[in-house]
Amino acid sequence: MVKTEFTGPRGLLGSQANTSGPKSLNQSMCRTSDAVCNEKSACISCKTSCMDIDSEKAYWDYLQKPGRRLVQYGYLGLVMGYFLYYWFYAGNFDYYFSGVWSHESATLENLWKPGLYWFGSAVPIPKLVASPLVLAGFAIATFYFGIQLEKRYRGFLKQDSPHLGPEQSQHRLFSICTFLAFNIFFIYGGRPEINNWPLALQFGFQATIACLSAIWLYRTWKRSPEQYLRESLADKLKRQLAKLPAELLTPLVSCSIDQLSADEIYVLAKTLPHTAQYDRKKLYKGVLQETLDTEQVNSSNSLMRLHYLQQQLEITPQQHYELLAELNAATVLQQPIHPIAPPLPRTLLRQGSTHQRTIMRGEKEF
Repeated sequence: MVKTEFTGPRGLLGSQANTSGPKSLNQSMCRTSDAVCNEKSACISCKTSCMDIDSEKAYWDYLQKPGRRLVQYGYLGLVMGYFLYYWFYAGNFDYYFSGVWSHESATLENLWKPGLYWFGSAVPIPKLVASPLVLAGFAIATFYFGIQLEKRYRGFLKQDSPHLGPEQSQHRLFSICTFLAFNIFFIYGGRPEINNWPLALQFGFQATIACLSAIWLYRTWKRSPEQYLRESLADKLKRQLAKLPAELLTPLVSCSIDQLSADEIYVLAKTLPHTAQYDRKKLYKGVLQETLDTEQVNSSNSLMRLHYLQQQLEITPQQHYELLAELNAATVLQQPIHPIAPPLPRTLLRQGSTHQRTIMRGEKEF
């Protein structure tokens, strides 16, 4: 839970698994060494979306799972409740900052003594009950507050930025919770020892924590599942473009393909000569194969999730299903191919004309 809370979609210094090559040793994935001490993967694919392999993919996949909000908002309450309990227990923070609580004797006997003080008076609740009660109370309070704030912020985004998806409000509030929990924990955690440092070193430590977390928040704030998928597809498309004949790409680019950004990769794919339609289908088929192998898409949602790439390469829905059927015939996919194509999204239907409707009728017959 702590790793999920403090990492978010990606760490500040972590590698980007979605732009790594196939069979790469990404991030913290399970690994071992061979006879010559070279690292190799020890992954057994125990999870479809593993945070140790691709933290951002796991983040977006589990973002709206049941209980995810409780973990994110509740953890902030746990951190706040942990430090504030010392104030509730002693009536001030001197007890915590002094560090005497780490050297107390008769620890077991003290569990049954009053665990709360309110305006100088002891509250007859044992410490054994009071401490988890305070932690649970703060976790519930921040969970409720986070839910209400998320609803209000979602309504604001619908008016201010209607192009953003509903998960964007949740992601941004999650990021704020991570920022607050990180700063509270690392600035106040270990404070009894930090207070013994020179004053300049104390301020330097706090400034470092604040600056690093602010940089992380800035880089994370505008991330979205669409951006993640687009970067992933661009990296796969880059590898497929490198397989094309050099004489086809040389007039279009003056540098190495590896130096192109994600947007430039899409522009390059879109500007391929119209006579290279066969090569466009090969590009799309290669990207489709990789996304299915890495489980970024499956056979039922691939048409919708790869829609942007289909536009750039001028791939029709009919061609998409034909290539999907070819891949299914060549390799045994983990998920079966639908014998009848699923309905097209409304956005595609609006773009359709008589030609589009003819394609849809052909798909149903297929």
